[in-house]
Amino acid sequence: MLRSGGRQASIIRAWRRLQRAFRLHGVVGLLRLVPQNVIYALNLGRRRRRRSLDEFDQRFGVDTASVRSVSTLDVPLEIAAHATRYEPIPRVDTYLHSLAVPFEEYAFIDYGCGKGRALLMASDFPFRQIIGVEYSSELAAIARHNIKLYRNPSQKCRTIEVFEGNAALFEPPDTASVFFLHNPFDGLILQQVLDRIRQNRTASKLVDFLIYVDPQHRSCIDRDPSWEIVNDRQSWVVYHRRDGQV
Repeated sequence: MLRSGGRQASIIRAWRRLQRAFRLHGVVGLLRLVPQNVIYALNLGRRRRRRSLDEFDQRFGVDTASVRSVSTLDVPLEIAAHATRYEPIPRVDTYLHSLAVPFEEYAFIDYGCGKGRALLMASDFPFRQIIGVEYSSELAAIARHNIKLYRNPSQKCRTIEVFEGNAALFEPPDTASVFFLHNPFDGLILQQVLDRIRQNRTASKLVDFLIYVDPQHRSCIDRDPSWEIVNDRQSWVVYHRRDGQV
């Protein structure tokens, strides 16, 4: 009831602002102000997002909110050329709640985990284990430190580790897994990761899922017949894979 009342109050305030703007500027004036209003809305959205990121860090005493460009990281050029910057993801619960799976039977694997923000948020779900994969030793060290600091009454998984190295060389554990990617690298590395998963799962009957947020290179997965789309929201996609299929 409170949420509904809050939404109604917001709608009323927005309507009153629109009426006042109409009286001041008329239809033509409002149309001329559309670009400025769009820019304001975008900036407001960014400010709210930043505030949410900072609040998480302040609440749990961790360091996950700040962006790190690839050029500032200890990553060799041949890898950096295919990587994207570290950018914290606001939340993971929306994606995970879309999966109707017994989490306690699954591992959560975050490729390009950066400072480990997704790992921490995923630990509020009862995963069997959680693994971050990160090439930068600096970011991997920050992620491990954040894992030690994180104390949340909602936390349900405490088996969290960080694999430091090339994502294309990472061997997934022999358990059903939720693979998570927040656009960590380009199509070249993504294809190598998919090939490694396929090799690792040969003749296996495990059922895996892959969540791809900001799917810039989704064509690599879309053209792979062993992966099937189960939820496509454009800005994020969930795939299902029954290993052993070709």
